[in-house]
Amino acid sequence: MLVHMGQGKAAEKVHNAWLKTIEDGIHTYDIYQEGISKKKVGTKEFALAVCQRMGEEPSNS
Repeated sequence: MLVHMGQGKAAEKVHNAWLKTIEDGIHTYDIYQEGISKKKVGTKEFALAVCQRMGEEPSNS
């Protein structure tokens, strides 16, 4: 939606923060995998983790 609104840079920041959160092993119940995931969280905790990673980039994109 952000890209559609002409906010490509903002969309990229959110996407990178989302990828970094996944990469850090913080996963919601639907994607959590024993031995791979580090922390199982609900959607609210996941969203907060994404917000905390705004401005960061994943190592493996």
